[in-house]
Amino acid sequence: MQQSILRDLGILLGIFGLIWLVASLFSFYPENSQLLTIEKEQKLGE
Repeated sequence: MQQSILRDLGILLGIFGLIWLVASLFSFYPENSQLLTIEKEQKLGE
């Protein structure tokens, strides 16, 4: 039972690591995204 829990935990951590690696290598947002612009950031900071 203890071995199966550790094995499942290792599998889940491996899957999470792969998803994190893919997400960090590929940008899902375009460079000219209008969600947050420099002008909006400056307005929010004031």
